[in-house]
Amino acid sequence: MSTIPSLKDVSHLYKAHQALTQGTADPEHVIHQLPDSLRQRIQNLSPPQEPSRSRQLLLSIRDLTHEIYSSESNEVKAKIHGVFYKCCGVSNSGGREWGENHINDYDKIDSLLKSLEIISVEKEVLAWAAADPNHKFAAQQIMRFMSSQDSEYNFLNLSRLNLTSLPDIFDNTEMNNRLANLELSDN
Repeated sequence: MSTIPSLKDVSHLYKAHQALTQGTADPEHVIHQLPDSLRQRIQNLSPPQEPSRSRQLLLSIRDLTHEIYSSESNEVKAKIHGVFYKCCGVSNSGGREWGENHINDYDKIDSLLKSLEIISVEKEVLAWAAADPNHKFAAQQIMRFMSSQDSEYNFLNLSRLNLTSLPDIFDNTEMNNRLANLELSDN
């Protein structure tokens, strides 16, 4: 039996979901870009009664995303709810409670994938930052960028922090879609 993918795998699902939703990519190419474990799970979940291969894959990604969410601890779910309502564009009247009540809405799968990706990046960044004050400041900058709903915010300044490494987070959907300039001078 396959295991439920980790939050790290969410970036792959998010990219696949976006490519299929946009309708510009060949569904078979999209599915073959996924890691083997995800591809197998998606193919096992694909409802055969759907006439469109893209629709089959989108439904499978949706179901797998909800499995990932459901497998998380209550503490992680609470974080996801807090990010999710912001990703859905809900004003201050929402919050975590709104997120919890709408997390299973099928029309909000893109926001759920984005939320899971942000939580995944946060885990990576916090592990990387550890006890280094410069890494901690860089981690704050990265998370501010990731959490921003402003599509014009495409610049990440990590200069003058004496960084000798960066967290392995730059191959995710938000970074790929928005990051136009990464400033690393004087490190």
